[in-house]
Amino acid sequence: MILQRVHELEKTVHEQLGVLSELEETLTSQRDRLVARDAPGILESIQKQGEVLQRADVVDRARKRRMDEIAHPLGLARGVALGELIEALPATNVETLRRSYVELHERLERIRRLNKVNQRLIRRALRGIEGALSALPGPQSRSTYEPSGQVRPSAMARTLIDHTT
Repeated sequence: MILQRVHELEKTVHEQLGVLSELEETLTSQRDRLVARDAPGILESIQKQGEVLQRADVVDRARKRRMDEIAHPLGLARGVALGELIEALPATNVETLRRSYVELHERLERIRRLNKVNQRLIRRALRGIEGALSALPGPQSRSTYEPSGQVRPSAMARTLIDHTT
Protein backbone atom coordinates (compact mmCIF):
# COMPACT_ATOMS: atom_id res chain seq x y z
CA MET A 1 0.00 0.00 0.00
CA ILE A 2 2.75 2.47 0.90
CA LEU A 3 4.67 1.65 -2.29
CA GLN A 4 1.62 2.58 -4.36
CA ARG A 5 1.29 5.87 -2.49
CA VAL A 6 4.99 6.61 -2.95
CA HIS A 7 4.56 6.00 -6.68
CA GLU A 8 1.56 8.39 -6.74
CA LEU A 9 3.64 10.97 -4.86
CA GLU A 10 6.46 10.57 -7.40
CA LYS A 11 3.98 11.28 -10.21
CA THR A 12 2.64 14.34 -8.39
CA VAL A 13 6.16 15.70 -7.74
CA HIS A 14 6.97 15.10 -11.42
CA GLU A 15 3.85 17.06 -12.36
CA GLN A 16 4.90 19.80 -9.93
CA LEU A 17 8.32 19.97 -11.58
CA GLY A 18 6.62 20.47 -14.94
CA VAL A 19 4.50 23.34 -13.64
CA LEU A 20 7.53 24.92 -11.95
CA SER A 21 9.47 24.60 -15.20
CA GLU A 22 6.68 26.51 -16.93
CA LEU A 23 6.80 29.15 -14.17
CA GLU A 24 10.56 29.49 -14.62
CA GLU A 25 10.09 29.98 -18.37
CA THR A 26 7.37 32.57 -17.72
CA LEU A 27 9.55 34.51 -15.27
CA THR A 28 12.46 34.41 -17.73
CA SER A 29 10.20 35.78 -20.45
CA GLN A 30 8.93 38.42 -18.04
CA ARG A 31 12.51 39.46 -17.23
CA ASP A 32 13.35 39.77 -20.91
CA ARG A 33 10.23 41.84 -21.54
CA LEU A 34 10.96 44.07 -18.56
CA VAL A 35 14.47 44.72 -19.89
CA ALA A 36 13.04 45.48 -23.35
CA ARG A 37 10.31 47.68 -21.79
CA ASP A 38 7.74 45.74 -23.80
CA ALA A 39 4.54 46.82 -21.98
CA PRO A 40 2.12 44.52 -23.87
CA GLY A 41 4.56 41.63 -23.44
CA ILE A 42 4.89 42.37 -19.72
CA LEU A 43 1.11 42.28 -19.31
CA GLU A 44 0.94 39.02 -21.22
CA SER A 45 3.64 37.46 -19.06
CA ILE A 46 1.90 38.62 -15.87
CA GLN A 47 -1.34 36.98 -16.99
CA LYS A 48 0.51 33.79 -17.87
CA GLN A 49 2.27 33.89 -14.48
CA GLY A 50 -1.10 34.09 -12.71
CA GLU A 51 -2.41 31.08 -14.63
CA VAL A 52 0.71 29.03 -13.92
CA LEU A 53 0.67 29.97 -10.23
CA GLN A 54 -2.93 28.76 -9.94
CA ARG A 55 -1.95 25.40 -11.41
CA ALA A 56 1.13 25.28 -9.16
CA ASP A 57 -1.08 25.79 -6.13
CA VAL A 58 -3.39 22.92 -7.13
CA VAL A 59 -0.46 20.55 -7.69
CA ASP A 60 1.21 21.63 -4.44
CA ARG A 61 -1.95 20.89 -2.46
CA ALA A 62 -2.17 17.46 -4.14
CA ARG A 63 1.48 16.76 -3.23
CA LYS A 64 0.84 17.68 0.39
CA ARG A 65 -2.23 15.42 0.53
CA ARG A 66 -0.25 12.51 -0.87
CA MET A 67 2.55 13.16 1.60
CA ASP A 68 0.10 13.16 4.51
CA GLU A 69 -1.33 9.82 3.28
CA ILE A 70 2.17 8.34 3.45
CA ALA A 71 3.22 10.09 6.67
CA HIS A 72 0.40 8.75 8.84
CA PRO A 73 1.24 5.03 8.47
CA LEU A 74 4.89 5.87 9.16
CA GLY A 75 3.98 7.65 12.39
CA LEU A 76 4.92 11.08 11.05
CA ALA A 77 2.86 14.20 11.62
CA ARG A 78 0.66 15.80 8.98
CA GLY A 79 2.47 18.50 7.05
CA VAL A 80 5.82 16.71 7.26
CA ALA A 81 8.50 18.12 4.94
CA LEU A 82 9.26 16.11 1.82
CA GLY A 83 12.91 15.60 2.80
CA GLU A 84 11.89 14.25 6.20
CA LEU A 85 9.33 11.94 4.61
CA ILE A 86 11.93 10.58 2.18
CA GLU A 87 14.29 9.84 5.06
CA ALA A 88 11.55 7.87 6.84
CA LEU A 89 10.81 5.67 3.81
CA PRO A 90 12.67 2.42 3.08
CA ALA A 91 15.79 3.31 1.09
CA THR A 92 15.01 0.88 -1.72
CA ASN A 93 11.82 2.73 -2.69
CA VAL A 94 12.83 6.35 -2.79
CA GLU A 95 15.67 6.94 -5.25
CA THR A 96 13.44 8.49 -7.92
CA LEU A 97 11.66 10.57 -5.30
CA ARG A 98 14.99 11.68 -3.81
CA ARG A 99 16.26 12.86 -7.23
CA SER A 100 12.99 14.71 -7.85
CA TYR A 101 13.25 16.32 -4.41
CA VAL A 102 16.72 17.68 -5.25
CA GLU A 103 15.50 18.92 -8.63
CA LEU A 104 12.48 20.54 -6.95
CA HIS A 105 14.73 22.51 -4.61
CA GLU A 106 17.06 23.57 -7.42
CA ARG A 107 14.17 24.73 -9.58
CA LEU A 108 12.58 26.64 -6.69
CA GLU A 109 15.89 28.40 -6.03
CA ARG A 110 16.16 29.45 -9.70
CA ILE A 111 12.57 30.74 -9.54
CA ARG A 112 13.35 32.74 -6.39
CA ARG A 113 16.37 34.32 -8.08
CA LEU A 114 14.39 35.19 -11.22
CA ASN A 115 11.61 36.66 -9.13
CA LYS A 116 14.09 38.88 -7.25
CA VAL A 117 15.62 40.07 -10.53
CA ASN A 118 12.16 40.90 -11.87
CA GLN A 119 11.29 42.77 -8.67
CA ARG A 120 14.45 44.87 -9.00
CA LEU A 121 13.66 45.64 -12.64
CA ILE A 122 10.12 46.69 -11.73
CA ARG A 123 11.36 48.90 -8.88
CA ARG A 124 13.91 50.51 -11.19
CA ALA A 125 11.21 51.20 -13.79
CA LEU A 126 8.95 52.71 -11.13
CA ARG A 127 11.77 54.98 -9.94
CA GLY A 128 12.26 56.12 -13.54
CA ILE A 129 8.57 56.86 -13.88
CA GLU A 130 8.58 58.71 -10.55
CA GLY A 131 11.57 60.75 -11.68
CA ALA A 132 9.86 61.68 -14.93
CA LEU A 133 6.64 62.59 -13.14
CA SER A 134 8.47 64.70 -10.57
CA ALA A 135 9.99 66.74 -13.41
CA LEU A 136 6.52 67.75 -14.59
CA PRO A 137 5.26 71.12 -13.36
CA GLY A 138 2.80 71.11 -10.48
CA PRO A 139 2.82 70.18 -6.84
CA GLN A 140 4.07 66.71 -6.05
CA SER A 141 3.45 66.19 -2.37
CA ARG A 142 3.53 62.41 -2.51
CA SER A 143 4.50 59.62 -4.82
CA THR A 144 2.13 58.87 -7.66
CA TYR A 145 2.34 55.16 -6.94
CA GLU A 146 1.66 53.06 -3.88
CA PRO A 147 4.45 50.66 -2.81
CA SER A 148 2.33 47.90 -4.43
CA GLY A 149 2.64 49.64 -7.80
CA GLN A 150 -1.00 50.82 -7.89
CA VAL A 151 -1.73 54.45 -8.77
CA ARG A 152 -2.63 56.51 -5.71
CA PRO A 153 -6.22 57.79 -6.02
CA SER A 154 -5.09 61.34 -5.21
CA ALA A 155 -2.59 61.20 -8.08
CA MET A 156 -5.18 60.49 -10.76
CA ALA A 157 -5.86 63.36 -13.13
CA ARG A 158 -8.98 65.33 -12.39
CA THR A 159 -11.56 65.28 -15.16
CA LEU A 160 -13.41 68.21 -16.68
CA ILE A 161 -16.41 67.26 -14.56
CA ASP A 162 -14.26 67.49 -11.42
CA HIS A 163 -13.22 71.02 -12.39
CA THR A 164 -16.74 72.24 -13.14
CA THR A 165 -18.52 70.91 -10.07
